[in-house]
Amino acid sequence: NYCDCNYNVDDECGVCDGDGSSCAGSVSLSFGSIDGEAGIAEIFMQNDVAIAGFQFSINDSPNYLDLIDVSGGNAENYNFTVSSSESGTILGFTLTGTNIPAGLGVLLVATFDNNNSEDQTFDLCLSDPIFSDTNANSVPVTLYSCVEMNFSSSLPGDLNDDDLVNILDVVILVNIVLGLA
Repeated sequence: NYCDCNYNVDDECGVCDGDGSSCAGSVSLSFGSIDGEAGIAEIFMQNDVAIAGFQFSINDSPNYLDLIDVSGGNAENYNFTVSSSESGTILGFTLTGTNIPAGLGVLLVATFDNNNSEDQTFDLCLSDPIFSDTNANSVPVTLYSCVEMNFSSSLPGDLNDDDLVNILDVVILVNIVLGLA
């Protein structure tokens, strides 16, 4: 069926003689939960079109964190091939033809290693997003605020921060329970 007298047809967006660009959809990318002790940060995605590929970066300030792994989330659930670099660039795409459907959820979980000898708080920011739909069209991306990660390598039970769990920690705990500390 033609949509006008010039024998034009509607594109996939329902626009007469359109090129499909008006239904590009959108993506919002943000941080989910942050666990500084484990060195992990969830990357949360809300999208109103199916996603076939993505690339973005996670920047840290000060620049002492190395991105050592990306896994899980919808990227894993939909069999995406995901790779990353230590500097924070993340790339994901499908080789099987599956796409991440429109929705809201964790895209992936990023794991960091602190290459500084001291524990500290880092600002994590998302940047340089490139997302594509199932037709390889670019999808506009909104990035949300940076977050803080309090990167701590402390050992559970190490109450005196000497990197050991020993009798000294038990004495401190007993003193706390007895109200002596």
